[in-house]
Amino acid sequence: MDDWDEVAMLTRNKPNKNEQRALGGFIAEADVDPSTYEFIQTEVPLGLQRVANAFSIEINSDRSRDDILSERYDGKPIGFPTAKDISQNHGFGRQAYTSSADLIMVRDTTIDIFEVKTRNERIEGVNDIHEAFGQLVMYLDRFSEDFPTLVEEYTLRGAVLAEDSELDIELLEASFIKRNLGYFDPLRGGFLLQMGSVNM
Repeated sequence: MDDWDEVAMLTRNKPNKNEQRALGGFIAEADVDPSTYEFIQTEVPLGLQRVANAFSIEINSDRSRDDILSERYDGKPIGFPTAKDISQNHGFGRQAYTSSADLIMVRDTTIDIFEVKTRNERIEGVNDIHEAFGQLVMYLDRFSEDFPTLVEEYTLRGAVLAEDSELDIELLEASFIKRNLGYFDPLRGGFLLQMGSVNM
C-alpha cells in the first residue's frame, strides 16, 4: 500500500469513512500498478457545456493533458475544476446546475470514471443498479462534452464501484457489456465485469 501514498489525491472534502473503505477495497483488489496513476480526484463537477447551452453563455471548460497535470504550488497536479472554481469563475454552484462524478482516476493512458455505491447505500436490486448505471452514463457523456481534448488524448472508461452488492450480475451484464462499462465489488472478488474503452 505504500506505493499508493505517492499517488496524489485531490479532494475538496476528505472522503468519508465509507468512501475511503470502498476506494481501499478497489486498491486492494483491482490488481493495478500505482505507478501508472497520475492522480485521483473526488467529486468532480460535470455538465458545464450543458449549462452553457441551456443559458446561451460561453464557458470554456476544455482542458488538455498538460493542463490537468501541471503542478500546483504544493507539487500536486492541478486536476479538474472544482465546485469552488466553477462558482468563482461562472457564478453558479454544482448543486444547481452540474452533477459531480464520485471518483475520477487519471492514469498514464486512461481516465477512469467511477460511480461509487458504498455499503451504507448498497446495490440490492435492479432499481439500485438502474440508478447507478444511469449516473455513470450521464457522467461519461458530460465529461466528453466538457473535456473533448482529454477524450482525444486518453482512453475514457467507466465503472460502478459497488461495495457489498447483492445483485445477480446476469441481470445487468448485457447493458454494461454493450457499453464496455465495468462493475467492481471488492467484497465479491473485484471486477465482475471488466471495463473497456467507452465510445463517445
